[in-house]
Amino acid sequence: MSSLRLDLLYALRTLRKTPATTAVALAVLTLGIGANAAIFSVLDAALLRPLPFAQPQDLVQVERDRPSGRSPNYSEPRFDMVREEATTLSGVAAYDDLGAGFNLITDGSPQRLVGSMVSHNFFSVLGVSPLYGRDFTADDDRPGAGGVVILSHRLWRSHFGADPQAVGRTLDLNGEGHQIIGVMPASYSFPRIAELWLPFRIAYAEGSDANYLKVVGRTAEGYDFAAVEAELDALGRRVEERFDPEDDQGETLAAIPLQRALYGHLQPVLLVLLAAVAMVLLIACANLANLQLARSAARRQEMAIRTALGASSARLTRQLLTENLLLAATGGALGLLLAQAALRPLLALGPEEVASLTGVSLDGRMVLFTLGLSLATGLLFGLAPALAARRTDVSAGLKEGGAAIGGRSGRRLGLGLVTAEVALALVLLLGAGLLVKSFYQLAAVDTGLETSGVLTLRVSLPEARYGTAEALERFQSQVLDNIEAVPGVARAAFANSLPTTIGPDLSFAVVGHPDPDSDLASGGAQFRTVSPGYFEALGIPRLQGREFLDSDTSSSEPVVIINRRLAETHWPEGDALGQSLQISGSGGGPARIVGVVENVRELGATQGVPRITYIPTGQLEDGLAGMLTRLLPFHLVARAESGLGSPFDVGALTRPISAAVWAVDPQQPITNALTLDELLAAHLRDDAFNTLLLGILAAVALLLAAVGIYGVLAHLVGQRRREIGIRLALGASRRSIARSVVTQGLGAILAGVALGLATAAFSGRWIASLIHGADPVDPAVFALIAGLLILLSLVATYLPARRAARVDPLRCLREE
Repeated sequence: MSSLRLDLLYALRTLRKTPATTAVALAVLTLGIGANAAIFSVLDAALLRPLPFAQPQDLVQVERDRPSGRSPNYSEPRFDMVREEATTLSGVAAYDDLGAGFNLITDGSPQRLVGSMVSHNFFSVLGVSPLYGRDFTADDDRPGAGGVVILSHRLWRSHFGADPQAVGRTLDLNGEGHQIIGVMPASYSFPRIAELWLPFRIAYAEGSDANYLKVVGRTAEGYDFAAVEAELDALGRRVEERFDPEDDQGETLAAIPLQRALYGHLQPVLLVLLAAVAMVLLIACANLANLQLARSAARRQEMAIRTALGASSARLTRQLLTENLLLAATGGALGLLLAQAALRPLLALGPEEVASLTGVSLDGRMVLFTLGLSLATGLLFGLAPALAARRTDVSAGLKEGGAAIGGRSGRRLGLGLVTAEVALALVLLLGAGLLVKSFYQLAAVDTGLETSGVLTLRVSLPEARYGTAEALERFQSQVLDNIEAVPGVARAAFANSLPTTIGPDLSFAVVGHPDPDSDLASGGAQFRTVSPGYFEALGIPRLQGREFLDSDTSSSEPVVIINRRLAETHWPEGDALGQSLQISGSGGGPARIVGVVENVRELGATQGVPRITYIPTGQLEDGLAGMLTRLLPFHLVARAESGLGSPFDVGALTRPISAAVWAVDPQQPITNALTLDELLAAHLRDDAFNTLLLGILAAVALLLAAVGIYGVLAHLVGQRRREIGIRLALGASRRSIARSVVTQGLGAILAGVALGLATAAFSGRWIASLIHGADPVDPAVFALIAGLLILLSLVATYLPARRAARVDPLRCLREE
């Protein structure tokens, strides 16, 4: 123990003697270890740490499994059948995560709260209980029951000051009184969007066939996951035979572990980012190893004297490793502080699933991870100089001009580390280059919309007042009349969903098709209910026919407008106009196609163009109108007149438009005021985050690699100073001296570029998983990035080469 104490004290004195070198080493370690700790903490919270529920390993999400792919959404009657007949699951519960809006009416302005509708057994299946109050009961969930609500811990604190006496009070939600019966713990946030939870209060067996529920179950005691899968497979077939006997697509049910269902899609992204920060740390280790080799060379006399006085090679190795481990531990502690400071901004910039993760913190697990990483880092960058110290030449080291530790093998090791640095930096640079190119290609995709000068807002309408098509149409008509009288507004419209926002899809049948069994006789499409003026407000070109009119109401002929994709699919001859579609849920019988509009990328730039049907709000079926108002907010769009000014002033329109809505319904909150450009850009937020983060890591790697190249060559020039002086004295030209230094570095650089290109080509599919549509091997990007790295590396070699060319031979010879 006393020996270790002496080693630590000596290591502290040694590091203090070279403050600049120590500061650089600590900065590099802090950056590398801190980045790894931050990314790993997110990975740990999403994929490694159990969900904060009782026995989370027993929880599964039940999904529909079809040949065309899996879907987590289920209808009310299908859920009811699964709940009643699944024997391998001790409990089956349903919830929605659509972000249903609830208007909170208080003495002040109306406020919109985001909530989730759940079955009464939802919390008990998850194995969580309210912090205060009680859970839902079966009586709370039956149709006609009194309104009850359970609050999130965050809402309880913000609206009730964390008062336990809030339980029992009444909230006015959507114009109805709801008694607060419970408050959830602070650690609970599922579904992540919910601020409060309400029971469905519907008759499931007689409910809507719209697929909007998500279903979660708990494995019954005595059964394993395989048994659950086998039963759900058979049960799924019975469900389809009962509810859709003519469907021959073979739909069944599948069980997915809940944690994988919630966060499994983040695994490729997080693993790639973790690999990226690990590469940065490896580059840092290579730099530090070269730095320590240089320090060892400067300490050659010290090592030789200690060896001559009887110190063993093992003793010298232990001393050097102690210094390196002390340096790494200090860098790890600083890295932990950096990760703590960067974690919240990182989460805020990340995808919504990452931003809403609970348990992302630098707790004891993360301290242990950082400690282990620091020790491994210290051993990694300290191994080379420690091994070099074992080969100390005592007689040469005692001479003032003796060779550096390691000699030729040390130079080879230094250049080998440069090769590794260049290869790792190139892999990161190529990944970042591919993402940047793909991201800008996605951002430049034509959405089919004229986005300039368009304001969007959300309006959550209470079902009690606006749950019928007539009530919806009346409200929208009155509000639009008010808005279009606002100065600066050219056109305004309502829609149940906008491009890139959540919306339903409904099936349809082509009325009078000559071959009813043909694929062209029926199909499915994204469903949009819109008011007159919608296509003008969004700048969607009309290709054929007309737009909706104010006269398209529930008392007039049912009509529909379709997009070009649907028209070309089902009427390739171009004769869609005048045909009729029977759309599920639209009511009123077959709808005549009165218009065809241009394609819009409703699902975002990363997806293809879907088939779309548009129908007037007034021609909705009342049941569908009620479900839409209950589950989703409506969207209000307003196009500004061209002379309103640039850049587009959102506030200039938001205030008068809000006043126009409140003139019709003063209790109606208005939220999410965004330009259409902002709304579409939000859809690329995940890709932008991945591109930004990998770009920053690549820039850091490039800087570290350049510093490493310069440092190694500068050190080698210092080692060869005597040789260079003698060569100059014997007549060698300064140009040839500089060329020899550049050549020495260039060989290591080109080897690193070749290794990096091969590695990047092999790992391209993992890089491509970070962003939609990324080309894993893009020759133009590969050539550009490799050329950029070589050019920067040449600059880094030029400075030591110029220094070598300016060596004064007379001074070198006098020193000898």
